[in-house]
Parts: sequence; C-alpha cells; structure tokens
Amino acid sequence: MRTSLLFVVLSVLIGNLGLWVVFNLPVSPGESEFQIQSLSYNHYQRDESPFRADVPSREAIQADLEILARKTKSIRLYNAKDLEEVPGWASARGLSLIASAWLGADPQLNAAEVEAAIRMAGRSRAVKRLIIGNETQLKNTVPFEELKGHLDAARKRLRTPVSTAEPWDFWIQHPDLAQHVDFIAIHILPYWMEVPIGDAVSYTFEKYQAVQNQFPGRVIVIAEAGWPSEGPQRGAAQATPENQATFVREFVQRAGKERVLYNVIEAFDQPWKSALEGKAGEHFGIMNAAREDKFPFTGTVIGDPNWELWMISSMLLGLVGMIVFFTRRPILGLRAQLFSALVLQGVASSVTQLAREASGEYLSFGDITFWTITVAAHALLATIFLSDTAEIADVVGRRPLRRRFEPARGTTPDSALPLVSLHLACCREPPEMLIQTIDSLARIDYPHLEVIVVDNNTLDEALWKPVEKHCQELGPRFKFHTLGKWPGFKAGALNFALSRTNSRAEVIGVVDADYIVEPSWLKSTVPYFADSEVAVVQCPQEHRDVEDSLFEQMANDEYAGFFRIGMVQRNEDNAIIQHGTMTLIRRPLLEKVGGWAEWCITEDTELGLRLLNLGKSTVYIDQAFGRGLVPDSYEAYKKQRFRWAYGGMRILRRYLPELLGLSGQLRPEQRYQFLKGWLPWIGDALHMGFTGAAMFWSALLIYNPLETDFPEPIFILPALGLVVLRLFGTAWTYAHRVRIGSERTLLAMVAGGSLTHTIAKAVFQGLLTSGLPFYRTPKLDSAPKLIQSFISVWEESILLGTLVSLAVGILFVFGLENDAAILWSAALCIQGIPYAASVIASLVSALGQKR
Repeated sequence: MRTSLLFVVLSVLIGNLGLWVVFNLPVSPGESEFQIQSLSYNHYQRDESPFRADVPSREAIQADLEILARKTKSIRLYNAKDLEEVPGWASARGLSLIASAWLGADPQLNAAEVEAAIRMAGRSRAVKRLIIGNETQLKNTVPFEELKGHLDAARKRLRTPVSTAEPWDFWIQHPDLAQHVDFIAIHILPYWMEVPIGDAVSYTFEKYQAVQNQFPGRVIVIAEAGWPSEGPQRGAAQATPENQATFVREFVQRAGKERVLYNVIEAFDQPWKSALEGKAGEHFGIMNAAREDKFPFTGTVIGDPNWELWMISSMLLGLVGMIVFFTRRPILGLRAQLFSALVLQGVASSVTQLAREASGEYLSFGDITFWTITVAAHALLATIFLSDTAEIADVVGRRPLRRRFEPARGTTPDSALPLVSLHLACCREPPEMLIQTIDSLARIDYPHLEVIVVDNNTLDEALWKPVEKHCQELGPRFKFHTLGKWPGFKAGALNFALSRTNSRAEVIGVVDADYIVEPSWLKSTVPYFADSEVAVVQCPQEHRDVEDSLFEQMANDEYAGFFRIGMVQRNEDNAIIQHGTMTLIRRPLLEKVGGWAEWCITEDTELGLRLLNLGKSTVYIDQAFGRGLVPDSYEAYKKQRFRWAYGGMRILRRYLPELLGLSGQLRPEQRYQFLKGWLPWIGDALHMGFTGAAMFWSALLIYNPLETDFPEPIFILPALGLVVLRLFGTAWTYAHRVRIGSERTLLAMVAGGSLTHTIAKAVFQGLLTSGLPFYRTPKLDSAPKLIQSFISVWEESILLGTLVSLAVGILFVFGLENDAAILWSAALCIQGIPYAASVIASLVSALGQKR
C-alpha cells in the first residue's frame, strides 16, 4: 500500500473513531442518596400484550418482584383482575402496593375490575393506596358519573385511601373531582409537554406546587413522573438514555429532600405500549424488557454501553471495504483516495448504525415487516452509493485509460476497406431535415458504400415523396423504401433495411434522421473491424444548433455527461451501451443474433447486450463524427428519456439470468457495468417511493402529532447523503471530463434532475408492464406555450407544492425547537429538488430563453 493511501485510510479510520467518541461521551447527572419510593409495574413480559389477553406466569411475576425489591419499597399496579396473589408475593419481599382498577368503555367490565381491586385492597395490608381509573376523564373513556360512583362506593367499603389518577392540570380545571377522593393522584410527564431536560425536574415540582396551592391541606401524590429513553423529539424534549437517567436521578433526589410522595413510571419497558403511545411509550422503563438496568444510579451515564463494539464494527467494515476498493484501484490520486475512503467509511458507519438501531428495537410482526423493507431499501441505497463512488473515483483519480481508441488515420488502403451499408430509418420526419442528413451521407469519403432509407408508418405522401425523389437524384448508391403501416417500430424498419442490404456488405451502419455526418466518419472507424473479435464500433452522439437556446444547451450538456463520462468508463470494461446512431455493426454477427429486436423500444441497447453476450468486443471512439438535433421542447425531452428508461427495464427483465451470470458469456465486469448503469434509474424509482412514504408519514405527523413518531435520522440521512453525493459527483466529474464551466454544469444538473419523476415512472412501468407504445421524439416542433409548459409538469408541480406545504406544516405543528422536525422538513424540501428542476426546465423551454 502506498504511503499516501495508508495515510488516507488511517486518517479516515481515526476520524471515524473520533466521531464515535464525541457522540458517545458520558454525562454526569446529579446523584440521589434516596431509593426510589415507588415504581409503576406492568407485569407483561417482552412479547406479551394486554391486547392479546396474555397472562404472565406466576414465576415471571415473582421473578419481577425479586428484581423490584432491590430497586424500591413500593410498586404501583394498573389493574386488579388476575393479580389477586400479587399483594401476598410483594409483601413477602418487603414491597407495599398502590393497587389500581383499570377502567375502559364497558361498564360491566369496569364494575368487575373495581370489585377485584376493592377485594385486593381489603384483604391485604400491603396495599397502601387504591387508584380507580387512569386518565379516564382526560381521555373521555368513562363518564364522570360512573367514575364518581365507583370512587364513592370504594371509599365507603375501605379504610385504604382511594383516588383516581389524572394529569396535574385536569385537577386544577376540575376541582370538584377532589370531593370524591381521599388524596390527589397527579401525573406530571414533562417529556409529553415538550419541556427540555434541563427544565424538566423544575417543571415537575412547579406543577406539583400548583396543585398543592389549589388543594391546601390535601395529600398530593405524584402518581406518574418519568422520562423515556428512546422516542421522537417533542419540542425541545429529547428521549435519550442520558436524559432519562438525568431526570430520574435528579427527580428522586429532590423529591426525597422535599418529602414529596411519588411514583416513577416505570419499572420495565413495555413494548405493547407502542400501539398507544408510539416509540416513546414503550421506553419509559428504567429497565429494558429483558429486565436489565438502562443506567446506574451513581457515577457517569453512557447512552449505549456497547458503543465501543459498534465503533469497532464500523471501523472493521470500513477497512474491509477500503481494502477491496483500493486493491481494484491501485492508482488513484490523493483527492480521489480521500473521497473514496470517506464515502466507504460513511456507508460502513451507516450500515452499523442501522444494525445498532434495529438491535435496540422491540420488534412486532409489523415492525419486522417495516425493517425488512427498510433494510432492503438501504441496501439498494448503499449499492448506489458505492457504484457512484467507484465511477467518480475512476474519473477524477487520474487513472490512465486502458482501452482508449483513437480515430484511424489512413492506415488502411481503400481496396482493403469492406462495403458498408448505412441504414436510416425515419417516421413522419420533416423532409428538409431528412434531405440534409442524406446529403451529409453523400459527402462521406468512403469508397464502398450504400445508403438505405426506410420510411415506416408515414401515411402523408408530402413527407416522404420529396425524400424519395432526392434519393433517386443521388444515384444508385441511395435506395429509398416507404412501408406505410409497419410493425416493430424503428427495429422493424431496420430489419427491413437489413433484408434489402447488398449481399457483399460486411458492416452495417445506423444514422438517426436528424444527423449531419462528417465525411471522415467511416475511414476513421471501419478499420477497427480488421479485428475479427470486434462486433461494434461506436461514436458518441453530439448535437448542433444549440448555442442560441438555453434549454437545448442544457439538454446537450446533460447528454455530454453520459458520452464523455459514462461511456468512456464502460468502454474500459468492454461494456458500452450501443446507441442507435453513429454505430457500426459487423453484419454476420447482426444476422447471427437475429437482427434487431422488435419487442424492445430500445433496440440499440438490446442488440449491443446480445453481441457482448457472444463474447465479442466493442470499440468506443470518444470523438464525434456526427451531430443531430436536441429535442426542442421539454415534453419531447421527457418522452425520449421515458423511452430509454422503459426500454432499459424491459431489457433488465429479459436478460436477468445473463446479467446475474447464470447464462451467456458476459464477464463479471460487463455485468457490473450494465447493472450499475441502470442503478441511477432504479434510484429515481426509489426516490419516488421515498417521496410517497414521506408525504403519507408527514400527513400522519400533522394530523396526529402526539401519537406519530418521526423516522429515526438513520432512515433519513442516507437518502439525503445520496442527493449530496450525486450533486457533488456530477460537478466534480464534469470538471474533469466535460469541462464546460460551473454555470453550464449546474444547468446540466437541472436538466438531468428534472427527469427524475419521468424516469421513476418508466422504471415502474418497465418492470411491471409490457407493450408500451413507442414514443417518437419530435425534433423541429415549435416550442410549447407557457400553459403547455405547466401541463407537461403538472404531476411534478403538485408533488413539489405538496412537499413544501408539508415541510411548512411540520414546522408549524412541531416548532423550530424540534431538531427532528427541522431535519424532516429539510428532507422533504430536498426531496422536492428534482420536481423543482422539472418546473424550471419546462419554463426555460417554454419561454425560449436565449443564452
């Protein structure tokens, strides 16, 4: 390993270590000299739930009581039925109880529950207080008269003090409730009230004092006070293990000093509560569902005691990734090394963090389904990350090109050159444009040449008659055929041309109807067929007459990225995408594979893949020998890209066994290049899926903010990181290969980004449907009017407006103090960038802006 590379790898690994250390620094909350007075105890084990009427075993409850006896001297229950033996078990372990009757919407069940609670309190001296109903008035689950009846009846039958539990402010707003209880049982949960941890304990005692002032001389019991260790941020309140430890330790200390009666919620995490209270609701326990302590009551507190293992895992995974990556790319410049190492370590850390997040979850069947989808999506994201990184590094890393083909310069005598048959397929094209193309073919400096023009599906004679006449005037080398209605799209026309080709022709060339070809094209390219293994010689597409149109310049510069960057890199692995103009094919091989595929609307790419699958070679000469026309409207530009993406997905479906190495002769690097080439399109489809999910989730957050959690940052950041990587990577690679300046590069990025929605639709339809009509790309149509511009992007406009509105709505509902809300709103806006690009590109096209 070179010294510079070793330095880069070590620097990145040390930097990663530093970040883990910074984000896992221990905190030192205040310590308590007092034991917890009382702990809420829900007896359900990790995989149990009251919704399934699960009843924990006697052994499990007794084991819990053994643990609780070491933490506290009292426990608060929440129901009485099926727990009649608990007071005796608790008493034997030195525990007293706050018994409870759980009330719901069914009066008969409520009566039975209250009766069980009264029996429990009457039979056991371990029961020191009885609470009938838990926030029933706040949640409006039990009519006040029914509750009052249960309270009055219990008080008459028991000497044990009786009350009901409600939030602190409910008692102040409804002081008449106090007439039916022996003590005031209040809930104070600052997390739900969006109080920052630094003010949480003071807030709790301020509200306790407010109730005490309202009811002087009455016994006040804080029946619930606590803080979750995990969950979404609520305002400025963050649910972390450190904050939970801080609140509980400082609250217990102050309550002990001020002799306040209280109960901490709760002893053990209760995963079933996520259905009622979201992620935070299941994480209020000071012990997890496995009955393990979350934090110590003395000394420093670390949020994740196992963070060092996760850190080491991330570093090892990153190191393995770097070794594999740099072994395959031993010659990279320092900047490319550093960039690649940072991305590889970032991906490794993200994977580790995702595993870390999953390991701390209480997974239900629904959670498992969610995580399966999430992991699959992030695996795809990671694959796109790595493939993009590899291409960026290869482009900017100053690696010498291994397969660089220069134009042949008069090295082959005319007598040794084979006969070339050029095929030009057209459909409803303007005759003046076709005649320009045909004239350029007539000027080609090549001794053995024929030109076959095939017009299919053009019923208007005014379009093809002038072309036919012009071909006749050019002499016998030019042949014209009009087919009327003809199947197979462009491939059908090209197959017809192949059937009419001179039997001596050894090379078939294809030119689009709008191309002006340079005279030196064939002499500069055909000599490469002297190598019998060469199946295709391809030159890049280039465009003309774009200087005066801002939109056409944007589109042309966007195309340049593929031909100057993507195709050059694919050529390194003999895996170029054959495209249907400025291409030359060895005729015997074309006939061997059965000609052009009429089932596929991207017949050129499909043919190239079949020829490579024979084990043959291709040549890509990175020099333009012909220039065509850019689609002159944004709508045409979209349709063209839809056709390419849809056809690509059809090819992926058709040749998946070959691309996976199950059949055929494609080499691993060729399979990689084809799959990698389609990954950005699949990434666009993934973006559409993320957008739909994000909008649905955002609507839930706004509609029901108290019970809907924000996604964890690890779910959001990789998708945002991919956007940043693509923007940065495009700018960097354009600066190295395309070299058009920052302003034009930015506009090319707008043009490319504007196609995200169109490509996403094409990917889904290409993977799920067949037989979509061929979209002909118009060339010289007049620019659309402004209103037509908006119609062409109405879907993107709606998505953009929805995303921005939801982002604003999230900030309005959750406030600017909520970091999770700010991150989520930013993510929504970033997801809207491609849709904003669509609106901008369509406006530029419609307004006909000049450069």
